[in-house]
Amino acid sequence: MNSETFNKLVLSRITDCGNVLGTKNEEYSSDTDRLHNFKKAGRMKCQDPIQALDGMWLKHRVSIDDMIEKMIADPLYVPSPHFIKEKIGDNINYSLLLCGLIEDRREELENRKFLSKSKK
Repeated sequence: MNSETFNKLVLSRITDCGNVLGTKNEEYSSDTDRLHNFKKAGRMKCQDPIQALDGMWLKHRVSIDDMIEKMIADPLYVPSPHFIKEKIGDNINYSLLLCGLIEDRREELENRKFLSKSKK
């Protein structure tokens, strides 16, 4: 695959991921917190929100692993474009959501540090 074709593939996948994240935003977040579902799931399971995300993400990683195993076992097997769009897209989106949770934690810790300094 040449660079131009690969770059088009990347741009298309990232555009698809952005569209899915925008659509899912309405379904899975609250009015005030984009990461609401992971935080609530974490509280429900007495876990950190990142652990909750990891559990939800795992089914997508298993699906990709199964696809890889099938491709290795059958060199003539090529997953459908729909399957790739969905599964690889989900994996990218969970990576981005993890980035969000990490930055949310960083912000929370920085705010706590600020609050503890202002109390002195």
